[in-house]
Formats: sequence, C-alpha cells, structure tokens
Amino acid sequence: MSIAGTIFLMVTVNLLGGTHGVLEAVPVLILAAYLVYAFRVRQRLPAIHEPTKQASKVIMWSSVGEGFGILVAINIVKNIGHPEWVVPAMALVVGLHFLPMAFAIPFKLFYVLGLTLIAGSIVGTLLSPAVGPVLSGLIASLGLWTASVLALRREASWA
Repeated sequence: MSIAGTIFLMVTVNLLGGTHGVLEAVPVLILAAYLVYAFRVRQRLPAIHEPTKQASKVIMWSSVGEGFGILVAINIVKNIGHPEWVVPAMALVVGLHFLPMAFAIPFKLFYVLGLTLIAGSIVGTLLSPAVGPVLSGLIASLGLWTASVLALRREASWA
C-alpha cells in the first residue's frame, strides 16, 4: 500500500507540470521514512500474521483484477476522450480491489480505504481537469499511506 501511495503521489506531482525540485522528492522521502518504520516494527515481531488460505486466494485474485482493471480503465478513459481521468480511474480500480479483501481477511479498515479511494475517484471526475485528478491522486496517496501505517500498527499489536 505504501508503494501504491508513493506512485499515486508521484503521478500527482507530475500532473502539476514543470519541475518542482523538492516536491518531486517528497513521495520518495515519505516512502523511505515508512520503510524505516516498517523495518523497525518487523524487527520487534516474533512472527508475521499470515492470512488464511481463503483470504490469500481473495488477495491474489483481487490483485490480479486490480492490475487488469487499471489497464482497462486507462484505455477506456483515454478512448472516450478524457485522458485527465486516468488518475481517478486508477483510484476507482484500486479502491474496488480493497472491498473483497476487507471481507476475506477481515480488516475493516480496507472498507474505509476502498470507499475513500472510490469517493476520491468520483470527486476527481466531477471537478475541473486542472483540480480533479490532482485531488484524486492526493486522496489516494494519503489514504494508502494512512492504511499502511495502521496495518503495521495492527500487526504490531498482534505480537
């Protein structure tokens, strides 16, 4: 999730156009800080909580569907003449992929994350092309990073 959040923010910074120097480094710095945090949490854990076989299958198929869905969504929005909707379309697919996982794992935060990404996607398509995709990307990146931190905290609380 943290890597996806980084990708969303990098794409969002790119949408702003031009060279933004320090702003372009922010997503990578946030990811680096998160990875340091994750490494420290992992060092304190005696073991990692493994999902059930059923949950693992749902995670796998949701992820496969997400990858395929992103490609299809990008093609659709470009072919209907709205390339500015690429980021909102990606956020929609990523949000949808969390819903079956929320049920199968179960991890209620994934419902919130999925619905947040879907809402950000809708907002991104309704606002102007200059603002909508940027807002959609920011919502997606903040949601994914927040969920990453909360998932790590959950893992640490099980130990």
